[in-house]
Amino acid sequence: MSFNVFRKFAFDAIHSLGKNVHVGHRYGNIHGHSFLILIYISGKSDSQKV
Repeated sequence: MSFNVFRKFAFDAIHSLGKNVHVGHRYGNIHGHSFLILIYISGKSDSQKV
């Protein structure tokens, strides 16, 4: 028996570069990023273990 599994995960994260950038730098304040992860797995199951 074969199978296909597909999952989609989306999340947002915020951070600040703080003292690592000069004053007034566009990323000096808190800012965020959006991420999308797609996972696709296909294969054949072990019929003796199902």
